[in-house]
Amino acid sequence: MYVEPGSPKGFRYVHSFRQWVIETKTRDEANIIAPCPHHHECPVARNPQSWCHFSQLTQKWPSSVFPKKPNEREIQNEKYSFLVV
Repeated sequence: MYVEPGSPKGFRYVHSFRQWVIETKTRDEANIIAPCPHHHECPVARNPQSWCHFSQLTQKWPSSVFPKKPNEREIQNEKYSFLVV
């Protein structure tokens, strides 16, 4: 599994790794499992203005472990791009 921040730059890193797997590995050596299980060109990567990412609500560490800023929320929405091979 390969995970990067859900930004355009993070998606480009994930996409570069995906392309490397497709170009250098056979289906017997590596299979792309998620987020898109096909071994074809990524349709989202064609447009440089868009990127594939997902979001997940996460709870922050307790303030006793990592002190928070006074206005910081307990739960935040984290965005990420990923590839499972």
